[in-house]
Amino acid sequence: MQEPSEIFDLVERYERGRMSASERLTLEKRYTSDEVFAAEADAQMIALRLMDEAGDQALKAELTAMLAEKPQGRTVLMSQRSWYMAAAAAVLLLLGVYAIYTQTATLSPGELYAAHFDLPPVSNIRDAETPTETAWNEALGQFRDAQFAPASQSLTTLLADTAFAHTSEAHLYLGISYLALDKTDEAIAQLALVEAQSTFARDASWYTALAYLKAEELEKAMTAFEAVANDETHYRRKEAREILEEDFPAFFEPYMFLKKE
Repeated sequence: MQEPSEIFDLVERYERGRMSASERLTLEKRYTSDEVFAAEADAQMIALRLMDEAGDQALKAELTAMLAEKPQGRTVLMSQRSWYMAAAAAVLLLLGVYAIYTQTATLSPGELYAAHFDLPPVSNIRDAETPTETAWNEALGQFRDAQFAPASQSLTTLLADTAFAHTSEAHLYLGISYLALDKTDEAIAQLALVEAQSTFARDASWYTALAYLKAEELEKAMTAFEAVANDETHYRRKEAREILEEDFPAFFEPYMFLKKE
């Protein structure tokens, strides 16, 4: 069994969104399979939230002393959790601090998606000279005006035309159109067809993350947002990092920590 301080470090990294997707999965699997570890992790999560809420060194000292007296053994794991909450409440009363510990996401995955979904800038071809270029401009106009159903039809037709040259851009806009139409699987498939070396690859990575988020495939969404956040050249790097640090920890809480009662 790890020392409480080591478990606290793990819990803190999890809560702050400082773990990679693989580290989170490893920790969650251990939580669900090891009852003793889960009980200690719950205690450390309560301690972390108390300290965050109060911001007081006296609280840390009081809580540490009370947790040192917690019940022991596998036979009292459920009573341990109730005891932890009682201890937390007692410390808050002693120090005159009031806080709420049932932390939930302020936004659902769908709401978070909607808050970050917007359309990329689109520019028509000037002086279109061929029927294909004219059709392309029409499709771009439909997309720009958020007419996603007709835009998806027009873009699909263009991509089937061997004379059409703007394939990566069209796959991007078709993917975004499908995303807006709640066809997340089709959106992800189209976004994957955007060439990695094209100027639209970064847009594709961003909308792929949003597609997984909208589909509530949270582990895949987290991995996709991490890729954006770790790309120093990505124009939405900061936005992705904020999502990972501020929103994703709350999404994963229902699967871990304080949810086994």
